[in-house]
Formats: sequence, C-alpha cells, structure tokens
Amino acid sequence: MRKLIKIFLFVSIMQSGCVADFEQPTIENYGMVGIMGFDIGEEEGKMKVTVTLPQPEKDVDRNVQKFTVDAETPHRALMEASTRSEKQLSTAQLRVILFSEEFAREVGVWEVLEDMYRDPRVGTNSYIAVVKGKVEDLLKKDYEDKPNINRYLNKLLTPMTITAFSPFTTNHHFIRHVTSRVTDPMAPYLEEVNDSIQLTKIAIFKGDKMVSTIEREEAKMVESIKRNRKTSDIAYRLPGDGSKKGSSIVLNFIRSKRDIKTNGNPENPELYIYLYISGALVNYTGDYDLSIQKEKEELEDKLSKQIEKSISRTMKQFQELGVDPIGAGDFFRAKFNGKWSKEEWNEIFSRAKITVHVEPRIMSTGTIH
Repeated sequence: MRKLIKIFLFVSIMQSGCVADFEQPTIENYGMVGIMGFDIGEEEGKMKVTVTLPQPEKDVDRNVQKFTVDAETPHRALMEASTRSEKQLSTAQLRVILFSEEFAREVGVWEVLEDMYRDPRVGTNSYIAVVKGKVEDLLKKDYEDKPNINRYLNKLLTPMTITAFSPFTTNHHFIRHVTSRVTDPMAPYLEEVNDSIQLTKIAIFKGDKMVSTIEREEAKMVESIKRNRKTSDIAYRLPGDGSKKGSSIVLNFIRSKRDIKTNGNPENPELYIYLYISGALVNYTGDYDLSIQKEKEELEDKLSKQIEKSISRTMKQFQELGVDPIGAGDFFRAKFNGKWSKEEWNEIFSRAKITVHVEPRIMSTGTIH
C-alpha cells in the first residue's frame, strides 16, 4: 500500500511539472496604447474602436501599430486588439480619446468616458476631441511629415500660447461638466485639411451628446467669459463707415477680465455680461491714425461693437440649443432660492435677456500708426 502511494505521488508531481504556467508579461511585452478612437459599429450594440501604439523597435517598417476592432466596450476592444498584436495592450499611456461626430451626436460619449474613468490605469488627463468623418480613416492615414500619430495628436491637443483660448478638454474636465448642475462641456473639433489634422472648430455638447459647433474666435470669447485669464491673439474685421474704409485688426491680449450679473428672477431672467480686454495691437489695416487719442478711442469703440455682436450671436445660439457652456448658472443660482436642477436652469437660460458690454483697450500700438 505504501508503495502504491509513493508511485501515485511521483506520477502527480511529474504531471504537474508538465503543465505550462502563464507567463507574466514584462514591460517589453506591453503595448502602450496612445490613442483610442470610437466610431459607430456595424452591428447594433457595438462600437468600432481604433487603437494606435508606438513600436520602439528600430528595425520595423512602421513606428506605429494600428488596429480596428468591433466590441461592446472599450476594454473588450483592447482584449480583442491584443489577440492581433504580439504584445499585451495597456491603457497606462493613453493620451488622446477621439470620437467621430456621428458617434458623439447619436450615441453620446458618456459610457465610453465613464468606462475609461473607472480604470485606474487610465490617467484622468487624456485629451478628448471630436473628429469630422470617421476616426478610423483619420488614424489609419499616413501623414508623411508627422510619422508618429500618437505624438502628433498629443501635441496638437496640448494648450499652447497661440491656442490658449481653445477649450482643451480632458476626460476629468468633461465628466465634471457633464455632471455639473450649471455648465455644459465643449471639446476641440478636428478635421483633415491638406494632408494634416487641424483644429477647425469647437464642439458644443448638451449632456454627453454633441449638438453643434462654434468657430475658434467665438470660442476664445466664451473662454474669456468663463474666467479671468491671459489669452492668445484674436483677429477681427471691422466694417467701414463714412469716410473710414473697412479694416482688420489683430490684438495680442495681455489680459481679460469678466463680470457676470443676474437678477435671479426665473420668471423674467436677465443676464449681464461685462468683458474688459487690454492688449497690444500687432497688426492693423485701416485709416485711423492711432497716434491721435481720439481716433484710437474711435477704433476701440468700433472693435467693442464688433466683439459685442459676436458674443451676442454666440449666446443666442447657446440659448436655442438649451446649453450653458459659460457657467452663467453659478451666478444665477447665487440669487435663486427655489428648487434647482440643470434641466430647469437650461430652460431659464434659454429665455434670459442677455446684455453684453465689452470694453477693449489698446495699450500699445508699437510701430503701427
């Protein structure tokens, strides 16, 4: 009997030694996904997910791998894409999340972003943008002067001085605005232009669904109304009147300051937006002699009316859409004692009488006269 037990133990040990253990991947075996893009899937309930990841090896033909799969969730897409790669895909270095306009309008981005937000491996500072057309097409195209699409888009969506007013939106900021009781999100809108990718507009969201776009110059004013800050250049065309012909002006903003006031009355809501701008004139084509104080003030007055007109037009668009990207609800709620909800505020905001007052000050004209 004892001999049989010894034989049984020997056979068991030999069998267990023949069973292969799963190899734990080393850092070299991980594929660090830099971009994830989402299109509407061909099957109901599925999304088409495109991922890109750099290849650090020097002897490869392409320095970026790209995979497109259909899946129900982002993480199932990563699992599926891992079966097509020699590496185990990871989102630890995810920097950019893209949505096609069709996906952002019809499906909405909440489920994807919430799924990514709950993953501790995904950083909260991944940039979000909307793409005209299909994300798959944009990511799979080769941009000869930009060989690394991961680095290219990450740099494009990182705030710089010239684009400081664009609402560069991270996953964290988007979710904060969606769940806010007073504001609505915005995000960059990308298009392929002349074999490059360009930030052409700003996407406006109601909740987690895209509803419209505004131009970049309009977005600069929206961002300046949201908070006091230093800003990037703005350009305006001014109409002619009387003896003065039409002109163009470019201001390099030094700083902007805003003030928002409201009457807090939900029955007859009124909103007053005051924007104060001071900056240096870096380009001007027109008849005003800016060395003369009176003519400089006339130019400032004309610029004031033009900016007021632009902001009023943008506010009207927001009211028609029932959204509040500027966060005016914070100021209204401070004077409002009744029941509050985001839906009720958007309805009140859509009826509000909005008065815009802009005071631009040209602090320096340099060598321009």
